[in-house]
Amino acid sequence: MKKIKTIILLFLLWLAVGIISKPLFLLCNTELLQDASIGDWLAVIGHGLRLDLAVAAYLIILPLLLLFYKFSSKYENKADNGNAGSDKPVVETANDDTDKKSRKERKGQKVWLCLWHGVLGVESFLYVLAIIANLSLYPYWGFPLDTTPLFYLTSSPADAMASITIWQILLSLFFLVLLTIALNYGFNKILKPKALFETDAKLAGWKSYAAEIAALVILGASLIIPIRGGFSTATNNTGSVYFSTQMPLNHAAVNPVFSFIESASKSNKFSEMFRYMDDDEAARTFQSLCYTTLRNIGEGDTKSVEPVSPTDSITPISPIDSICSVSLKQTKDVNVIMVVLEGFSDQIMNKSGRVNDVVPNLEKYTQEGLYFNNFYATSFRTDRGLVSILSAFPSQPEHSLMKYSHKTAHLYSIANSLKQHGYATSYYYGGDANFTNMRSYVMQTGFERLISDTDFPSSQQTGKWGVQDEFLFNRALHDIGTDSKLSFRVIQTSSSHEPFEVPYQSSFKEPELNAFAYVDHCLGEFIESLKALPSWQNTLVILVPDHLGAYPNPIDNYQLYRYQVPMLMLGGVISKAQQIETIGSQVDLAATLLGLLGIDHSEFTYSKDILDANAPHYAVFSCPGLFGMVTDSCSIIYDYNSDKMTTKEGALPEQQLRKAKAYMQTVFDDIDKR
Repeated sequence: MKKIKTIILLFLLWLAVGIISKPLFLLCNTELLQDASIGDWLAVIGHGLRLDLAVAAYLIILPLLLLFYKFSSKYENKADNGNAGSDKPVVETANDDTDKKSRKERKGQKVWLCLWHGVLGVESFLYVLAIIANLSLYPYWGFPLDTTPLFYLTSSPADAMASITIWQILLSLFFLVLLTIALNYGFNKILKPKALFETDAKLAGWKSYAAEIAALVILGASLIIPIRGGFSTATNNTGSVYFSTQMPLNHAAVNPVFSFIESASKSNKFSEMFRYMDDDEAARTFQSLCYTTLRNIGEGDTKSVEPVSPTDSITPISPIDSICSVSLKQTKDVNVIMVVLEGFSDQIMNKSGRVNDVVPNLEKYTQEGLYFNNFYATSFRTDRGLVSILSAFPSQPEHSLMKYSHKTAHLYSIANSLKQHGYATSYYYGGDANFTNMRSYVMQTGFERLISDTDFPSSQQTGKWGVQDEFLFNRALHDIGTDSKLSFRVIQTSSSHEPFEVPYQSSFKEPELNAFAYVDHCLGEFIESLKALPSWQNTLVILVPDHLGAYPNPIDNYQLYRYQVPMLMLGGVISKAQQIETIGSQVDLAATLLGLLGIDHSEFTYSKDILDANAPHYAVFSCPGLFGMVTDSCSIIYDYNSDKMTTKEGALPEQQLRKAKAYMQTVFDDIDKR
């Protein structure tokens, strides 16, 4: 039964690797887990055993099949020689072919041994890779490893690697190779696989073979128990190891190989995802969250409109609120410039109390236009945020809609709406437009021109992400100054992305704050140059971040600040500066902009005009593992893996969660139909 013992020992070794990875994760994330006790560490290991057992079971399947095939075929070879019917030991008869046969057997032994080493080598490499990737990405993303990195790597490898320095890459590769070799060496020392494939001078009879093969079959069948997580109706999932109110502790318990496999195995049948209620109830609930009517900005008409009835915790603001009269000096022939600010958030503004004067120009502009100071991003990455900003479509926790070109082709967009009213549309980005499938999305949603890194001279492509933002703004400014067409332009910045290498030195020593200061400096020069142009008087500039990024560090996905970003509208067409405290999100930008321009926005199902007192005002956001909803009266964050609300502030959180679930279910049904 040596083979059985070897497989069981291999299972225990893989289990040990999973266990050891837990304290390694905790040590690498001490900033997130400063208050973790020894008891917490032990709890992480204990609760995480469930998924470590599952991964160990997965990893011994191939070695088990290898041994089963090898030794079942050995018996068959003996059966061909007429010895299978005897229970007596089979002894080779000396003849002239003995040496030849021995050489053949030794060659076969080497082949099987190579296969064994190959299987364990690949498995060791992938396991170590998963652990290192999880350790590297978690401080940035705040959730266990999934397939998200593959999307970025396959769309544009250079941009995917731009966030990390060459030393980080080399160090990761060094540990990847070192730990893979160490793991293989240790396994071989302990398992001694060479003895498994040696050809004995005397071979056991068929009954012994049958018993050993039967044992291998039984052992293989029993792997279903740790793989599914026991005998209960509930099977293993990442949430099955959650035990704490501190989400980093829960994430520490998750085996990164399991979370990756779980993510990769999920279906793309969107209609089967996030099912919380029957379709009729979801439709009724979601209907109370919709308001797509074009706002009448005439003061008398506005005050005569009755607001919709408050529904639980979704409360529209009063129709006599001052925002009802917000309008532009003109709605015709207004040039629109939208600047998408990479990683900007409330946390780098003075109001956060964390820092001072990092972005002085942005601070100044909050006093010059419409400042939406209760505004939320919908997710944690640019590809999610862009779809919400430009197409008013909500982000999904575990999917990037930009990845699915056949879906984004059917999205509505601000660009297409403005094109129908005579606007020329342009998109400016200093990096690789193929990253995250951006080129496909931008061109499908109505942009006639896409200016990216290849449209700049190589001398200006000095940043990790391509062209630094000063050159990007200069190119856009040149086009604006020489083009008299009615236009909608989007400028997407990138210099404030990791690794924060910018040609600028502020008073801030932290690289990320210095990068934000650089982009703010570039933004200030751009806006002031615009003000000097005659076209400023009929220009509307929108400043909106794609998501909070890089600061504060570490980022906690389970805190509301993670999604709070500023949104500003300024320009010569703004009648007066005003702070708008109404809750809104990136998906509401379409209805709010088009409403100001007097353009119908009824096709944008999820978008509400923030300036319309009759609309329900709320924000929905999501990250892998969670989604949340904020209103004037209640804020919730729901972890769907553990089926628990990690944040519930204010009145009627359970009713608000029901609305958030209906919202998310409707989003996935909508995606499925597109």
